Amino acid sequence: MTTHGADGAGGADPLLTVLELLARQAPSARFDALLDGARRDGLGPEELARLERAVVLAGQVHAERAHDARREAGLEALADTARDLTLSYDLDGLLHVITRRARRLLGLDLAYVTLRGPHGSCYVHTTEGTRPGRAEGPRLAPGLRVAEGYGLGGAVQLHGVPVWTPDYLADERFAPSGSLDAGVHAPAFDEAAEAALRAEGLHAIVAAGVWGGGGGVGDPFVAG
Repeated sequence: MTTHGADGAGGADPLLTVLELLARQAPSARFDALLDGARRDGLGPEELARLERAVVLAGQVHAERAHDARREAGLEALADTARDLTLSYDLDGLLHVITRRARRLLGLDLAYVTLRGPHGSCYVHTTEGTRPGRAEGPRLAPGLRVAEGYGLGGAVQLHGVPVWTPDYLADERFAPSGSLDAGVHAPAFDEAAEAALRAEGLHAIVAAGVWGGGGGVGDPFVAG
């Protein structure tokens, strides 16, 4: 029977190898490979059970590390946001801060803000971030016009509450023939905005309204 250490050396104690991999923050595939090698080499049932348990515990440690890293990043972003909001900004500067901080706080790929024009139509004012591996095509870039009532922003303006979808591109409520809920007419459809969303490859999207002067003035979005 031969087992392999973290560097591939034969004869290493498999439990020690688990600790070595854990110390090096090795990816989960390395732990799986260690188990596969032990099974091929005929490690005894009791030893194999201990090794499997050690790998499970190592996975839990990995998960805790990742959780702590996310929490630390979130607290740092929250502190930065609080510090930023104590400064004086004009409207453009404030919207850029809100967009950047919303993306960081929620850990998503993209955030953007749309504002409503005087005649009801909207336009993209600010964007922050991009989705890795996006397709070629139009972008959700500042200045992009969005038809009144289109998509999640239209739903927010209609209902007056935040709206989210786990997979926008597959959500029939926002298709041209969809319905936001029972008794509500289908949302407006905007081909240019739809093409930009599809090119960005966005799936999970959250939209919330910004209200003032008795009506909605815009919508911040975060998406991934």
